[in-house]
Amino acid sequence: ATLGAQLESVLVIRNPYLSLDRQLRFYQAGFALQPRERWVLPDRSAKMDFRRGDPDRMHQRWLGNLVGERPPRNRVRDEIIEEVRESIEAIQGRGGEVVLVRMPSSRELAALESEKFPRERFWDVLVERAGAPAIHFADYPGLARIPTPDGSHIDAQDAPAFTRELARILRDELAILQNEPRQLQLRDGK
Repeated sequence: ATLGAQLESVLVIRNPYLSLDRQLRFYQAGFALQPRERWVLPDRSAKMDFRRGDPDRMHQRWLGNLVGERPPRNRVRDEIIEEVRESIEAIQGRGGEVVLVRMPSSRELAALESEKFPRERFWDVLVERAGAPAIHFADYPGLARIPTPDGSHIDAQDAPAFTRELARILRDELAILQNEPRQLQLRDGK
């Protein structure tokens, strides 16, 4: 780990809410701080553990965020897609490969997303113009089966299965990982 990551993991204690003194007082009063359902790793990736939180409350929060959102007009959508296409070209120009992935969603959130951002008007147009292969979770039963307890995120315990299925699709169906000299390794070794 980098020095910065090591310092960040120690300096979180500088937050007055998380100070040892405050935690000791909470503990003496019979309370304990509960770990959050989401945590960020040193590489800036995040994991969700829904045993630590309330997926229904989080689902309602996602719904609340999306209810008032208005889909962009075609002109704005096209500008956004053009920016994405240019970024893809830049990555490909440096020898990189890009695959667009529509991550799973479920519950009322998925229905609201479909209503406000219909696939044929947004995802399909992006894929048509992007110049990169694409994977939509709904097209692959192995991805669609992965639960999203809050309607939007995969639990950390399901992430390895999702990653294995995504890698299988990339390798077997899109032939993208064919020439990889090393085997795909997950962080937790699964």
